[in-house]
Amino acid sequence: LVQPLFIENQPLGYLITSISDRDGNMHEDLRSSIASALKGILLFEETVRAKEVAERAEQAKMEFFATMGDGLKHPLLAVLEKTRSLEDEVRKIELPGNKELSHAIGTLGKELESHLSAISLLFDTTLAQAGILEMNMRLIDATAFFDECSEQLKIPVRKVGKLPMFCVDERRLKQVFAILVDSLRAFQPVEICVTIEVHALVSEIRSTTDRLNVEVPGGAVQLAASLVLLHHGTLRRHAGAYRIELPWPSIGSRISTLTERGSKIIGHITSRSDARCNESIVELAERTGYQVRSVPADRIIAGEDSLDDCDVLYWDIPEASLDQFVAMKKLSRHGLVYRIPILGFGDGMAHVDIMDLVNSKTIGRNSSSVIFWNLPLSEYDMLSATVQAISIENKDQFVRVLQECRPSLIITSSTDGNQMSCIRSNEASALIPVLVLAEKLPEWRELEAFCAYPHVVLYHAGVVECDEFILKVQDLSQGGEVLPVHTGALVKRSLKYIEEHASTQVSRWRIAETVNVSEDYLTRIFKKELGLSPWEYLNRYRIHLACDLLVKTNLTLSEIALQTGFQDQAYFCRVFKKIRGCTPSELRTD
Repeated sequence: LVQPLFIENQPLGYLITSISDRDGNMHEDLRSSIASALKGILLFEETVRAKEVAERAEQAKMEFFATMGDGLKHPLLAVLEKTRSLEDEVRKIELPGNKELSHAIGTLGKELESHLSAISLLFDTTLAQAGILEMNMRLIDATAFFDECSEQLKIPVRKVGKLPMFCVDERRLKQVFAILVDSLRAFQPVEICVTIEVHALVSEIRSTTDRLNVEVPGGAVQLAASLVLLHHGTLRRHAGAYRIELPWPSIGSRISTLTERGSKIIGHITSRSDARCNESIVELAERTGYQVRSVPADRIIAGEDSLDDCDVLYWDIPEASLDQFVAMKKLSRHGLVYRIPILGFGDGMAHVDIMDLVNSKTIGRNSSSVIFWNLPLSEYDMLSATVQAISIENKDQFVRVLQECRPSLIITSSTDGNQMSCIRSNEASALIPVLVLAEKLPEWRELEAFCAYPHVVLYHAGVVECDEFILKVQDLSQGGEVLPVHTGALVKRSLKYIEEHASTQVSRWRIAETVNVSEDYLTRIFKKELGLSPWEYLNRYRIHLACDLLVKTNLTLSEIALQTGFQDQAYFCRVFKKIRGCTPSELRTD
């Protein structure tokens, strides 16, 4: 029996079967089922192809805008510099007509500056809307930030008392305020009013005149809105004013979540129960109906107060003693408290977030030893200031160290099962986290066996020269959590896939598909396990491969870029300089 296979008038081929039963309905059901199955396969293949096309288009877009902006600006900057030099030379020479010539050159310089500003605005807006604009987020003092804004923009800033710290890209946020203030300049006077709310820092940029509904240029304001969004904040325009809300940081993140429990309590982290609040917190409590409850640090450390009733935390960092930092370290592992807003007063000291600040005060004072097994300490001197290192070479030395102290972390370069069994079979080290820095990841079969060991974090040795790795070592040595075995195995399999395919056009969805999870879920567990996103890890591994080729071969930069998975030399050089701090040519020369 020969039957055509088709779906919605689309021919798929033919089904040929031997006739053992003359029931036509049965043969029709069989034909229909097979046709549907084939259609499903074809649709799946089309989806995969569409994903690949979309991924290539997205990557091409990112690389284009990342390199094109500099490619357009650099020639204009060179011409502008020469124009300024020429203008200065003309002014020095006293000849007839020089005044008019100098004026013409000055006008040309202003036009070049205008073009540069337009190009920067265009590319910044495009990158911000695509979510790929580079942001340098840091913990800074909001009081100092708005004082500088007031001085630079020549406008008053109204605020009540001292402001807490917030986590922002200082340069980009100043750009936001400059754009919004300029959009209201025609309606002088302009002022900024800053208010502390329990969920966010609220800033209003407003004109005090009656002209409220005037259209303002959209391009620059659109960039400002995108920049605020990249800060996880909101920007609204109403009644001739702009309102910006920027969330407070939390212990576990640069942004917080206000989970109101109905108690309306601000937990004051302090060393004594009678500590006084600053005027900003007093004003906030009176205005919002919140109560301030003093929480001594020693009660948190002893487990006598877990702050389950608090919606917000208040912490005066310059006055904080060591026990307060230890208490905050403990709260970072609390299932709910680690996410709530922290109104922390201090200068931020250039830390990336609250946890980084806490670690800087507790690491080294309250840390245990870290064992480096068959790893030369000279190659990891970036860790010497953060941990107490003990270097060992064999099993006998390991056993002797365990008899003398209880290390908080073991760092090794070996994925050998014998060494791991030695660590896990000893009762004293059975639960100690192990951080493996492998020059080459195990083959798939050995990797599956390796994934079965609990409390093990795996890195490729070529990606560890970064702040995120140092923070990970600090976190693990201070008792930080490691992903469960089955979840950690997903990350380790992803690392193996990246190692095998880094020289090709790897896509994020393909990595996620390899381990049968969604892209968002993989990014979350990857970041939690390694401190890096899959894309950041991939770029660092590619640059590691490129460094090896730069030193050991005479390949051109373009050839090296293609062999390490970059589509073009310009993007390769840009990523290389960002990660290594120098250009590929400079590294090869050195």
